[in-house]
Amino acid sequence: MSINFEKLFEIIDKEKVITDSDLLRELYCKPILEKTSDTPIISILPENSDQISKLIQYFRTLININVVIISSTTSPKFLNDTVCHDKTIILDLHDMKQVPFINKRNRVCVIEPGVTWAELIPKLKEHGLRPLAPFLPRPGKSVLASVLDREPHLIAKKQWDISDPLLCMEVVFGNGEIFRTGEAAGPLDIETNRKFGAALTSPLGPGQTDIFRIIQASKGTYGIVSWISMQCDFIPAKRKIRFINSDSIKPLTEFIYSAVRKRWIDEIFIINDNLMKAIFPSINGNIKKYILIFAINGYELFPDDKISYQMECCNEILSELGFEASDNISGITQNEIEPLLDGNTIDPHPKFSETSIAIDIFYNTTLDRVQTHLNAVENILNKRSFPMDRVNIYMQPLIQARAVNLEFSIISDRPDSNKIEYSLEKVRAIAKEIGQFADLHGGFFSRSYELINDLAFTDKNQVFQEGLRKLKRIFDPDMILNKGQLIF
Repeated sequence: MSINFEKLFEIIDKEKVITDSDLLRELYCKPILEKTSDTPIISILPENSDQISKLIQYFRTLININVVIISSTTSPKFLNDTVCHDKTIILDLHDMKQVPFINKRNRVCVIEPGVTWAELIPKLKEHGLRPLAPFLPRPGKSVLASVLDREPHLIAKKQWDISDPLLCMEVVFGNGEIFRTGEAAGPLDIETNRKFGAALTSPLGPGQTDIFRIIQASKGTYGIVSWISMQCDFIPAKRKIRFINSDSIKPLTEFIYSAVRKRWIDEIFIINDNLMKAIFPSINGNIKKYILIFAINGYELFPDDKISYQMECCNEILSELGFEASDNISGITQNEIEPLLDGNTIDPHPKFSETSIAIDIFYNTTLDRVQTHLNAVENILNKRSFPMDRVNIYMQPLIQARAVNLEFSIISDRPDSNKIEYSLEKVRAIAKEIGQFADLHGGFFSRSYELINDLAFTDKNQVFQEGLRKLKRIFDPDMILNKGQLIF
């Protein structure tokens, strides 16, 4: 395969093309998790969807190539899911950093792939908004990539669909065609529609086909998303954060069922003591096994009254369960936890240090099954003589608390730290066994990456796999996008 640079430079400036092999290896081939990866032959940094479309049309004339789409070059990438095979072309979108539209009335913004959480938060703040963000995103993580990967945000009562906060999108399919979903599909161009009050808030369509559901979580195997519109939230005028500490998970899930479904609380999640200590090393004293953190937010109208009566309702539920919410836990108060509720991260991140890195296994299940899964994980760890204090647990209620995202981060020794006691091989085997149990006991893998793909794409779902292949033949007929992802 040879690239016609003369034709390539008709599409994009020379300054946006990287061909130096040493630089390519430095930027894109850092296999922290011991994944073999060939050096890409070229990296291209487009600036808009028209350039992406023309590039894809040109790539279709080449033979046996792999076009890998990335939106951030920062390390570490915890899931290590950038796969560079032979003849790989990197389409690097991290320079596409526009936030062209923010609408406070409809609580929506439009973002390009290169926008990170740290960059989006201050832009929204200028308009009195904040993102619906996940808990502790990786530093430098693309917001668009996070939303497309279905990373759950913290406010279960504001999640009506598993796709939230995703709304509309513009995607360049593998055949080079530009397509827009939902309200962005027309009938007129976007700017004209905005004059009539359209704000890209409806993701459904065009017609009766919700294409966004095919694109989300497909890891760039069908198309390249050049922008999305996403839901936002008002910045609270007041906020009250409370902690509940318990050695038993059942009363915590009972509280979630009651309080979320009655819409009395905003942010809510559960972490275990290991994760709490990893986030706040300054914790003094012992804490119980699980910590439920919840917030009640007051907005522009009577925020104190709103918080007061909703907190009173929550206290009634807690009293019935024999619990009491506190305003601190071992010296950690609202001031320390509040920044983490709005998409901010910490350094060092609890999933990565100079000597260790986390291997994640995550899936959705229901709150009534959580105890069964926690018991199973403890049994698996005991059987393999692996210490429980090297497992961080995060539980995030989803979709009005009808489901929960259950995430286990198993701490492995980094391969470059010369430690072998908790090797990657051992930790991956544990994660895979946890996933196998989940697969048989009510777990659903709604987000994909290498470890989960081995569990999800088995002989029992051949019909589902054939459906994916048919979609691949439609949207990426030359099979050039993100080889090595999903089943392609």
